[in-house]
Amino acid sequence: MVESFLEKIKEMLYQVEERFGIVELFAVLKMDEITDKWSIIVGSSWVNDENRKEVFGLLIDLMRKRLDDEERYSIARIGILNSREHLVELMLEEFKSDQSITDDRKVNGNIIHEGFILKSEKQQ
Repeated sequence: MVESFLEKIKEMLYQVEERFGIVELFAVLKMDEITDKWSIIVGSSWVNDENRKEVFGLLIDLMRKRLDDEERYSIARIGILNSREHLVELMLEEFKSDQSITDDRKVNGNIIHEGFILKSEKQQ
């Protein structure tokens, strides 16, 4: 399930970039061992208070269209952050594109139990 789930999520990344521009960080992470659900983190320099809701709406719409019920329910949260936010900066330094996280990694006080960094490319 994880491979097809990740391919669908990767397609969502492409759709976001097509509509809004280059995404620097796109990650799917399990950060809560109690609920065992995924968080999607999107980080880019173009994210601001005015377009955050629109990006969120696009991702929700894409999830409804592309993911089955089980896949949708496995996602607990979506974070849409500017690349200057501390968590995104740390993740861009720590992780590379197409990297899997299989052991507990602490980033900015958050423990990532499992994850997939689909894109991590710091823009100049």
